[in-house]
Amino acid sequence: MSSNQNGQGSVPRFSNRRSTPPHCPNTDTVAPASDIPGSINESEHTRAPQGLTNSDPDYTLVRVLILFFEYNDLNIKPETTQFKATCESLGYKVTVYKITMKDSWKCLKEILDGSFPIQDRETELRIIYYNGHGGINHNSSLTLARGVDTLQDIAEVNWRDIVKVVNEMECDTLAILDCCEAGAGATTTLAEENEHVIKYRKELIGACGWRAETSYHMTPTLCSVLRRGLPEVQNSMSTSTLIRRMNNRMVRIGKAAPQAVHYLLKRNEIDKIVLPRLKAIIPPDEWNIYESIQGKSLKGYNALILGGDTGIGRSAAITFSRKGADVTILYRAYAADQAMSRDPKNDAQAIVELARGCEGNVRLCPFKSDGSWVTSINSLKSKSRRQANMKFDILVNNLGYKFEDDNGENISSVERYDSAARLTFLEGNEVVEKALPLMKPISKIINTVSLEQSDGPFFKKEYQTAARVIEYLTKYQARQGEYTNHIVTAILPGVEWPPPAKDKGVENEEVVLSPSQKAAEVLRCFLWVAGPTREGVPEPKTGKTFHIGREG
Repeated sequence: MSSNQNGQGSVPRFSNRRSTPPHCPNTDTVAPASDIPGSINESEHTRAPQGLTNSDPDYTLVRVLILFFEYNDLNIKPETTQFKATCESLGYKVTVYKITMKDSWKCLKEILDGSFPIQDRETELRIIYYNGHGGINHNSSLTLARGVDTLQDIAEVNWRDIVKVVNEMECDTLAILDCCEAGAGATTTLAEENEHVIKYRKELIGACGWRAETSYHMTPTLCSVLRRGLPEVQNSMSTSTLIRRMNNRMVRIGKAAPQAVHYLLKRNEIDKIVLPRLKAIIPPDEWNIYESIQGKSLKGYNALILGGDTGIGRSAAITFSRKGADVTILYRAYAADQAMSRDPKNDAQAIVELARGCEGNVRLCPFKSDGSWVTSINSLKSKSRRQANMKFDILVNNLGYKFEDDNGENISSVERYDSAARLTFLEGNEVVEKALPLMKPISKIINTVSLEQSDGPFFKKEYQTAARVIEYLTKYQARQGEYTNHIVTAILPGVEWPPPAKDKGVENEEVVLSPSQKAAEVLRCFLWVAGPTREGVPEPKTGKTFHIGREG
């Protein structure tokens, strides 16, 4: 990562070229997954067929090992946190290991050899993810390192040592390298005729090729594509599709991000790795954000969340439920929406299950563009005599936006995006208008925009455009007669994490997920705007937009 492209500091993600790792005393430690605090999704959904040889395996267990050096000079914590939360939400078992500064390879090898016994070689998939510095040493192989300071010994691990262990694992394995020169991780010194063909798939996804540097783009895009591509249990996505979608997204960054790469680590007998969604889980670390939300200040309130299964809509739904409100989530109905059970099948159902755990009440209503969702909501209400005449006190508009034109092509220019976004938001306004007959007089309508959208993380220009349109929409609604008896406001998360780059030549910094303390700040704003009027506390004015984290 070159310093003029770095949104998180001036340290590139490559090591100085050293031949051997230092040898120091053993200080091995396995950090449990909970040591990292959590942060607050064109779909080709297929179920992988049964079998192993010459077919896509149907995995029943995915185990993930997240690796980074315990001390490093990069700001990678937001990325490793986000990757961990994404894997947990898909039902994967995650372990975090901080590579020690002394005896780095010896300690790591003990972890690889001893701490991860294979449970079912035919249906188990392993993912080994590394984030940090990488560089090519004088043996033309990839070295993972803790930093680039030439004035001190640098802890290093030769990637080929890891690959040797990976290739001996009797299960399919996917390696993910978010470091500079990652493509070198797929090279070997063996002649092809001397390579053994194995029956397990071994693949590598890298942030870039070799003799190339990377920045803070690959992991957030990877997480977004996985979440959006695997919305329901039993959905799956091949690694080839994953890479294609990631690069379709990252190409819009321009010179700031290289192309992600995809290689085989070893010749094998089977077709490809297919990443599944095993479970629908709200990551445990995200629960911590809601744990501080106590009390029943919204008891007796009814809230309708448009787009309540993802992003800030999901957080608002959980928060309102914990505060005592009855919550109805309007969410996108996928191709084969499944009946709710104690084993959630998608993110919306996971919210219902989480609400049950804190005695909350959340109902689901699939969204349909023909407007029949209004009938569905009325049907939900009619099932209970107590709710038959129910009206909503709160409406949160977290509807999505389109970033493709009518021909399915990416909207590349800000002008074209602005036009399409306005059209989409005005279409969203039509959805809100259809909900107005379901609202009480003097109800609260809150427009918002998540920090992620339908095909990956926002870039700065996109976020600014989306925020501008939301602010415009809010003022527009506040002036319309049908909204006269309602308080219309907007809440924009507006938190840039990582901070924007200092180099003015880079215009497309990513706006990724905010840290947990900022997420709590956003939710407190939702509670203040949506909640009852309190003595001495000013009531929000209709047409007002609240920017959390920064102004404008």
